[in-house]
This record gives sequence, C-alpha cells and structure tokens, in this order.
Amino acid sequence: MKQIERKKVITLLFIFFYFIQFNPVVSCIQQNGLTIPTNDGACEHSLLIIIPKRYDTMILQQFKNYKNEIYGKTEIITTKEIFNTYPGRDKQEQIKYCIKQAYDEFHISSVLIIGDYKDIPVRYCYNNDGFLSYPEPYFISDLYYADLYDGTGCFSSWDTDNDGIFGEWQDESADDADISLTPEVTLGRLPCSNIFEVKTVIRKIIDYEINTAYSNWFHRFVVAGGDTYSEARGYVGEIYDYYEGEVLTSEAVDIMSGFNATKLFASTETLSTLTLIKAINQGCGFLYLSGHGSSGVWNTHPPNSAETVGNFQNMLMPLLRNKNKLPVCIVEACHNSQFDVSPLRIFCNPYIYGTWHRDCWSWKLTSLPHGGSIATIGCTGLSWQ
Repeated sequence: MKQIERKKVITLLFIFFYFIQFNPVVSCIQQNGLTIPTNDGACEHSLLIIIPKRYDTMILQQFKNYKNEIYGKTEIITTKEIFNTYPGRDKQEQIKYCIKQAYDEFHISSVLIIGDYKDIPVRYCYNNDGFLSYPEPYFISDLYYADLYDGTGCFSSWDTDNDGIFGEWQDESADDADISLTPEVTLGRLPCSNIFEVKTVIRKIIDYEINTAYSNWFHRFVVAGGDTYSEARGYVGEIYDYYEGEVLTSEAVDIMSGFNATKLFASTETLSTLTLIKAINQGCGFLYLSGHGSSGVWNTHPPNSAETVGNFQNMLMPLLRNKNKLPVCIVEACHNSQFDVSPLRIFCNPYIYGTWHRDCWSWKLTSLPHGGSIATIGCTGLSWQ
C-alpha cells in the first residue's frame, strides 16, 4: 500500500518577479545589423528579441519601446538580418552566433524568441536514454541557443565530433564532450504562428507586468497531482511506493511561504477536470501540475489505479476565464511543451505523443486571449520525475 508521505530529495526551480520602473535616456549606434542603444558611452543591452521578418510590425516596435522604459535597453533583430550577417553551418548556428556577439559585446542578459519552429528553427538534441518502451532519439532544446560556451570556454557548437548530430548522448555516455549545459543568458520562446497570437501575448505581458504587483489573487498557489507511477500500471518497487505527484507538489507548497495553497490531489478525491478549471479561474500566481502528459493533455492517476484523473485537454482550455489573473505554470509531465506540432502529422503517426495538434498544451494555455497562463514551463520530450 502506498503512502503519501515519504522523504525524498528533489530540486525545484522557482521564478521570482520584481516589479520595477525606470526611464533610461538612450542614443543609438549601428553595428553588424544591431541597433545598439547607448547611455553615456556604455554599450549594453538587457534584452535581445529575435523575430521573423513578417513580425517586424508596429506592435513589436511598441513592445520594444515599452521594454526600453521598464526593463532596460532592448533591441529587435530579424532572422533575415541574422542570416545575411552572421556565419554558421546552418541557420540555427547563425542565430547562436548572433546571440553570442550580443552577449560578448553588448552584455545582454536575456533573449526572447518570437516565432514557432517554422519561423525560428529549433535545434534537436540527440539524447537517447535507451527507454525502449517509448523510444525518443531526439527532442527540441532551446537551451542550445542559451548555452554559448562549452566547458573549456570556447563557443559551444553542441557537436564537438562534427558528425551533424547535436547534443549527442547514448544512455550514460556523452559523444559530444565539453557541453556545459549552463546558460549564459536567460532565454524564452513565444512560439507564435501568426500575428494575432503575437498581439495577444504581447498585450498579456504588458498588462501582467503593469498590473499584477501587490494583487491579492497572485498569492494563491494551485497544485495538482496523484499517483504518477501507479502500481496498477506495472511500476513496482520501493522507489514507486508513494504518490509521486502529490509528494512533489507538497514539497513545493512547503517552500513557497507567503502563498495560500490550493491542493487538488487524486488521493483526496479533490482533483477533477472541473475542480482544476475552477481553481485556475479564481486566479493564482503559480500553477504546478505533476503527472503525465502529451502535447494535447495533462492528467494523472488515482492511488494504485490505471484510470486517469484531471484530464485537462487543449480543447477544454477555452473554458478558462481567469482573464488577467494569470499564473506562471510549471507542468511536470511528458511532451506538454513540444511545440513542433502540426495537424499534418496525423498522416504520419496519429497517436504518438499527440503531435498532430495545432498547438502544444503549454502554448495553448499561454496564448489564450482571455485567460490561461502568462508563461508555461514544461518538457519538450519525455519527463523523468
């Protein structure tokens, strides 16, 4: 019989938001395709935004001006400018060299990519873990763009053996040595596939940054979990002798002092699709879901059961009406953030990981125009808890 309480050492990532405003006075210079704001002779950026040419519109320029005022020196560069300016074996490496120059010369601290995998190419990481039940030889890793230097201090190509296979590991052995996996810059992606999505998420970001500070609803923390590795599904042994999702989310609640927690657990029969939607609609600063997933659904298991509970599917997300009360969502499950999805994939393999959806689960949640999340952190491939 499983127990809900068990000592376990885990590592959790928490993001803290500090709301500040300032108005730098800047002038500009041109260098290698970048317009560099300068302040009293200093050439430093805080944020570099990379976009496809088709998104180089007034709304992005307004977003740049807004970021200049409240965040720091911000610049936009298009992929067309990058591909015409920077060296590299392919488009991905040209983008990485652009980021490297901005980091080295202009001291950027953050990069925001706006565009889906067709507009801004992804780097697939060939990290084969040897899990034969669900073989996954490669997956998306935008960490490639943020990990600029290897363990020796040189440019990190992620292909040190020059075989055209990037981030290559076989089980416990690294074929591409010296990859540090330590980002020099913070990096996020808004995988927008059209200008409507661009306008939607930019509006959400600006409203969130201006109005969220000191809001009462922000101090709510919604967590959901269950028996992730249920004995009824063949997971037997001491390592599975507890309700994994409930233990992990409970540990997060203990760490997040100052937040009022709403626990939706399978073992207490408080977790259902309806209770999860209701909890999000009330507004919360953080949302943490631990269980199973694909690009089209998140769920988990009741205790010692093969049945599923939660079952929060993409098609149900329009039921969210939390409006401007937007959480940062951490979803701990497989493939929820696998954004290289397309309806055309139904003709290739209609079942594997749900890759035939128009949008992955995480982006669907983030890009909802009348609610959802402000940001979603999840896995682009298999997740191991």
